[in-house]
Amino acid sequence: FVVVATEERARFIAPYVTDPEKVLVIENCPAAAEIDLVERDFTKPLSILYQGRVSNRHGGRELLDLIENINGRHQVAIVGPVDPLLLAPIQALQDKQLLSYRGYVPRADLADLRRQADIGLLCWNDGSNNTRLAAPNKLYEYMASGLVVVSIANTSARSRLPP
Repeated sequence: FVVVATEERARFIAPYVTDPEKVLVIENCPAAAEIDLVERDFTKPLSILYQGRVSNRHGGRELLDLIENINGRHQVAIVGPVDPLLLAPIQALQDKQLLSYRGYVPRADLADLRRQADIGLLCWNDGSNNTRLAAPNKLYEYMASGLVVVSIANTSARSRLPP
């Protein structure tokens, strides 16, 4: 089998594969059509996006502390599933109008949210080998969308981002 991330890549690889039925598309990255770089105005309140699971294992507590410290000066949106232990703190931040929690959104809508955002947040900690060695798609999606990437300190982000 050949696994590719988009139909476009499947078409590209097709001439090189003896059995086209063995090309499997697993959409796991933004399609080129979803990437639309826009000029950003950093003199206004910023739009900040976190996409992905919010859990203590993935730096959820640090993420929520960061949002609380932003203190409403900028718009913050979280998209993705939330572990049950963090639902109440997220609701409290929403009640204070410090964040907009959107839950699951379809892939095309997520691309639109990235186009509207100025900053993409990465929050995962070094608590396990899985997170210490992670290279989450959101990092590459943020960069492909032209977002400024802000990350909590961790080994994996440090190795992929310039100093």
